Amino acid sequence: RRLRFEIVLEAATAVTQKAEESAITYLNRGQVYGIQLNDKRGLDQIVTSTLSIAFHSSSHRRTAESYWKFWIGQQKQTEARAIDIGMYLDPHETGTYSNAALIK
Repeated sequence: RRLRFEIVLEAATAVTQKAEESAITYLNRGQVYGIQLNDKRGLDQIVTSTLSIAFHSSSHRRTAESYWKFWIGQQKQTEARAIDIGMYLDPHETGTYSNAALIK
């Protein structure tokens, strides 16, 4: 299957890994990670996408779901939004930084 986009999570993989297993990356709570979305066709356009990150192990996925349900149950609104506001390099303006808000 040929995918249009190359997606890179900017996080280091674990130093020690078993040869027969896929690379493992550990993410730390509170840490910011960059994600690159590169169009292999080289088209210069704005793309709207959805990103989902999941644990490899099903037991870890079940645990994460219970933490998520607990967290969302504590919120005033039932609609969950992940919001990150900061500076980013605008890809359409060379050397230009802009404020960005990523919602959902």
